[in-house]
Amino acid sequence: MSSNFNLSIRKQMVLLTMLPLMVIIVSLEGYFLHERYSSMEGELLKRGQLILHQLASSSEYGFFSGNRDFLRDLARSVLNEADVTRVIIADNQSKILVSAERNAKGEIDIDSQSNLPPRIQVSTPVFKRGKVWLSEPIRSTQIALNETESTTRNLGTIAIEMSELRTRQKESSLLLYSVMTTSLFSIGIMFLVFVASRRITEPIRGMSETVHALGSGELSARISEPSHIAELQTLSAGINQMAEDLQREQNLLQHRIDEATEQLRQMAFYDTLTGLPNRRLFRDRLEQDTKRVFRNHSSLALLFLDLDRFKEVNDTLGHDKGDLLLIDVARRIKNHVRETDTFARLGGDEFAIILPDYEDRSNIERVIRDMLLEIEKPFYLGDGNTGHISGSIGIALYPQEAENIDELLKHADRAMYAAKLNGRNGFSYFTRGMQEEADEKLKLTNELRHALEKGELEVYYQPIVHLSSGKIEKAEALLRWHHPVLGMLSPNVFIPLAEESGLILEIGEWLFVETLKNIAKWKEHTGRLVQVSVNKSPVQFMRAESHAWQEIHRNSGLPGHIITVEITEGLLLSESGKVRNHFEQLKNLGIELSIDDFGTGFSALSYLHRFDVDYLKIDMSFVPRIETDSASRALTEAIIIMAHKLGIRTIAEGVETQTQGEILESFGCDFAQGFVYSKPVPANEFEKLLEE
Repeated sequence: MSSNFNLSIRKQMVLLTMLPLMVIIVSLEGYFLHERYSSMEGELLKRGQLILHQLASSSEYGFFSGNRDFLRDLARSVLNEADVTRVIIADNQSKILVSAERNAKGEIDIDSQSNLPPRIQVSTPVFKRGKVWLSEPIRSTQIALNETESTTRNLGTIAIEMSELRTRQKESSLLLYSVMTTSLFSIGIMFLVFVASRRITEPIRGMSETVHALGSGELSARISEPSHIAELQTLSAGINQMAEDLQREQNLLQHRIDEATEQLRQMAFYDTLTGLPNRRLFRDRLEQDTKRVFRNHSSLALLFLDLDRFKEVNDTLGHDKGDLLLIDVARRIKNHVRETDTFARLGGDEFAIILPDYEDRSNIERVIRDMLLEIEKPFYLGDGNTGHISGSIGIALYPQEAENIDELLKHADRAMYAAKLNGRNGFSYFTRGMQEEADEKLKLTNELRHALEKGELEVYYQPIVHLSSGKIEKAEALLRWHHPVLGMLSPNVFIPLAEESGLILEIGEWLFVETLKNIAKWKEHTGRLVQVSVNKSPVQFMRAESHAWQEIHRNSGLPGHIITVEITEGLLLSESGKVRNHFEQLKNLGIELSIDDFGTGFSALSYLHRFDVDYLKIDMSFVPRIETDSASRALTEAIIIMAHKLGIRTIAEGVETQTQGEILESFGCDFAQGFVYSKPVPANEFEKLLEE
């Protein structure tokens, strides 16, 4: 029920008691009033009929004698009766002999101009507009001399009009009296009901307040006012007992909470897997240490440690083995830090070490080399499994190279990535050059945000030839950036920036749409349909929610396979549900899939049959050596044979000599691309190549 209709118990008791009682009282009063009204109307009619009868008997003389004055006197005497307002005496031809009425001033007018009222000849009373007409015929009875026969003659009709005004006034007075009596009676009953309900509801209200207090946490609240109703006494005792039980349980629970709070505090500030301080405690310690060294005019070193190749161990051996490796890393590193140092796990395979009050860099480097040597040692993970990893460490010094904590953290992170770029398994100090490089990177990223709208990006196309025929059958779309200051920039420079910033989503969408436009234009100008492969970044697979270019492709009238999407092997290894669904969408459109740079890293051989792959692109690192290196030649041929066994066509990248092309053709390779055929060219120049 809506809260608008919620009523207190007292109000409900009053309503449930008073409403039926009022209905009964009003019904009885109505019945008695009706009976009284009927009785008063009956008395009026009865008195009128008596007056008529007397008037009819007295008027026979006036009819026989023709004395109208006599009849007028009779009419005047009748008008003196209460409630009589008009008298009409007519002969048997309905001709009015006497008409008398009482005017508005109360005076009697004789021989007033009046007509016989309707239905005057009928003896039934006629009610109209607060008046009642009564009539009675005037008859004369004659008895014969022999007294055995008599005759009755109709002399005329007498009608009187009586006012119901006095009757209505009596009725109004009676109604007013009845209403006042009923109201006083109802007020008295309501007062008694209110007193009785208060006696019942006051204890209930006390219980409600106590229960509300208990619900608000005041477990010491009790019901103190006793009730005179046995049921309420039982309920009060039950509530008080419940409150005592709750208070006892609360005391016990509070004791347990106090014990658990200390445990939770430990869990909130320490990593549950390794037992090391977590990111929150690390941040707190770093704030304290930086304040202290600033006061003491000393220094501290912040080290960021990232484990190299940990993901490979985690993915191949499983997360349980990965956890064991992390625990062992924490144990080994902990042996090389002081009590005053802070060694924390920030998450995943990232760790941080705070080294306050170091004497010189040689002390820092000695500790770091000991740590790296420990990490290089094999990790025995049980069940015959062994993990081999290394570490990359970035170092930032405070206050020499940072003014605040956020800057210090950022510098240590950049130094750690620099160590990875330098070949991993080493360390790197933060330098101002890194800051300049980061600033330049940020500037270039900001310029890339506007490159698309300024028309600085252009799609180049490198032909892909069929080795058996030597004809151009395909092409690869390659982005170029015409930077207004730096000149032509290759994708290797700006694509990583686009992926980090998320701009790759917008740029990638534009690349597909632009390629579809060029394919349609080439078909119109040359009559040839050329399949174009477009590289799609893993970021586009993982982060894009909509793909407008697919709808454009669907409505373009071009065949579905006219576009090939190139992906990396790592994307197949990710086993992402989102990636798998995206593959299915592409296949439903008829779009073909190509694995780029196949043969490097962890080749996804076990995944090729799981995904409907159409092409393998042999990495260009193999092709230049097939003329001189037997191992590269054997590996290239093996990839081609394996692909054909799986029904997958092959494309060789980086073909630079005619001899390389001939060797690849002898291996059965289907397609090839490289500078020996053509460098990447703009769309208009590619169209000319098609026309040759």
